[in-house]
Amino acid sequence: MNARGIDDNGNVANYVETEQLVLVNNFLYSFVILRGSVPLFWQQNSNGKTKLHEDVEITRSLEMTVEPFTKHFKSMIADYKHVHCVDLLKDLREREDKLTQGYYKLFFDS
Repeated sequence: MNARGIDDNGNVANYVETEQLVLVNNFLYSFVILRGSVPLFWQQNSNGKTKLHEDVEITRSLEMTVEPFTKHFKSMIADYKHVHCVDLLKDLREREDKLTQGYYKLFFDS
């Protein structure tokens, strides 16, 4: 199994923060990009292969994911105030569509 998804505390796998600082006319601007695994309970079976895009398996219902999902976004908002989400999933891949649909449902219904 590859590290994917979210845990019960709202932490996502492969979480990375990148910050760019720009100084313009004595004003310091900060631009932060956060990237992490889709905040659902899911996994990919690699079956010993090195392919990164194996079939996705949702391992917990969306109802059981609401609380960690909410914790995840509340934590980001507490740290950064303004959060903009960009969907990097490819809708054309059926295996990733499961993640897109679950993510959108939780995001817009929570």
